[in-house]
Amino acid sequence: MTDNAVTAPSPPLGKCLLTGYPGFLGSHLYEQLSGDFELYTLGLGESTTANHIAVDLSQTAPDLPDVHFDLVIHAAGKAHSVPVTEAEKAAFFQVNENGTRHLLEALSRQASLPSALALISTVAVYGQETGQHLDESHPLEATDPYGLSKINAETAVREWGSEGTIKAIVRLPLIAGPNAPGNLGNMIRSIQKGYYFNVGGGTARRSFVWIDDIAPFICRLVAGGGGTYNLTDGRDTSFNELYQALCQALGKRPNPSLPTPLAVPLAVVGDVLGRLAGKRMPFDRIALKKMTTDLTFSSDSAMNDLAWEPTCIIDNIGKVV
Repeated sequence: MTDNAVTAPSPPLGKCLLTGYPGFLGSHLYEQLSGDFELYTLGLGESTTANHIAVDLSQTAPDLPDVHFDLVIHAAGKAHSVPVTEAEKAAFFQVNENGTRHLLEALSRQASLPSALALISTVAVYGQETGQHLDESHPLEATDPYGLSKINAETAVREWGSEGTIKAIVRLPLIAGPNAPGNLGNMIRSIQKGYYFNVGGGTARRSFVWIDDIAPFICRLVAGGGGTYNLTDGRDTSFNELYQALCQALGKRPNPSLPTPLAVPLAVVGDVLGRLAGKRMPFDRIALKKMTTDLTFSSDSAMNDLAWEPTCIIDNIGKVV
């Protein structure tokens, strides 16, 4: 190369609208996508990043920047809680269903519709408490506010009159990643404090997905024409496998497993205390059932149709804690 050679300019970045920023998943998606897209973000909170819109999608359809979006990822949503009151139940529909409809309304007002739209959904739409290797052909039987509101959001996306827009729906199980909320975050905090116990040997299995797999999979999915897919790490991880790996990463000594006959009355006590306090206790009959029954989902379609190679969460458990 001569001294006066000019480096070829990089191709222009596509434009991506990402909702749910700066939440847990939205923040990770932002990091993963920032090298490939000029990002526009939308979320409840304020942000110092460029092109951010602070808005409550559950209440209004915002005015969006007058640009063509190559990709829209709708990651905003409500999860990680069990509603008790009618107001708490209604909040799931306000955020997950109405928020989706408001986003679609806002996109419909654009001069040009997005090239692709991806909805972050959940395996909770299947409405199952037990099962093994459930795939996308399983009926959507959720009746709880979270699962049902996500079914309604999926329906809104599918029925949206947007000729030419590629539509993708990604159904996620538990997300594993740094500072994970929900059940995984609760488990890590319990291990750190020394009061986590497996029940019945921890043989029950659950599906997880590694958080850094989500954005690359979405990009591959929309490039392949879209569709509806489960996304997991391809390995049904037992509670004991996860517990042992987390203990090792945290430098903690594992507690012995709690026999199921002993765990049952403790769970009942948790139910009683929860009713008295007006909130769920860390261990109740809901938690007991989750810890002693299999509930796993298949991502074979993602791997077979899109040649997807998932990241095993156990191999990356040190990044979670």
